[in-house]
Amino acid sequence: MSIIKILLAPFSIITICLLTAIVILLKKRERGAIYFIMIATVLIFLLGIVPFSNFLLWGLERTYAPLMNVYDMHDVNLVVVLTSWDSDDQTVPYTSNIGYNSTARLLEAYRIYRSMQKPEKIVISGGPVSAQMMTKVLMLWGVQRDKIIIEDRSANTRESAVNLKELLSTQRFILVTSAIHLPRAMRSFTKHGLRPVPAPADFLYGYHKKFESPLARPLSSFVPNTDTFMRSCSAIYEYLGLFWYFVSA
Repeated sequence: MSIIKILLAPFSIITICLLTAIVILLKKRERGAIYFIMIATVLIFLLGIVPFSNFLLWGLERTYAPLMNVYDMHDVNLVVVLTSWDSDDQTVPYTSNIGYNSTARLLEAYRIYRSMQKPEKIVISGGPVSAQMMTKVLMLWGVQRDKIIIEDRSANTRESAVNLKELLSTQRFILVTSAIHLPRAMRSFTKHGLRPVPAPADFLYGYHKKFESPLARPLSSFVPNTDTFMRSCSAIYEYLGLFWYFVSA
């Protein structure tokens, strides 16, 4: 599945189109090359503009509303936060190794934990490097080490679900991850018999029940940029993951 995701990623498709166009041009078939160049150009334009990117993000981030109030949830005392990609560069402070996604997820998990009536533990699930980084940040914020449970044997969302099943069994818990990743995480967790309460974090577009019209946006939002392109690629990656869950169910 990893190879399929790489090949179907927008950047890979654009690269393949451009390489194919070059090969066709070398064979002096200009008309055929134009088609592949047009495909690559359209993809770069659409994925790089704000309205189209927001539409992709909206389809994912509208699934679960933000968890605003947890104080009255008497039967939920655990918070589970999923790691993202972080580094382990020993030449810089650990606060420089934790990435934006992990920080946003962790901050939301910390907010929820502090808002609980009777908080018990924060569970960090993912890879060992990210789990250690996130643990250090939580302790920096004042969370005691004995209040943190580390599950660092998981390389992906499915493995987190499997490993947390051993740890949590049928206990309800709040699941914190990025808003675009939450639909896939919820599907995987419930499939393995877990009982998560969704808590989206790290919104890239926002929680909107209806897609906002792009007509009111400034003209600059229709100019492609790299940040928007990367957001679109992240959304498409999640759609591919959901599609894979659907066909492999």
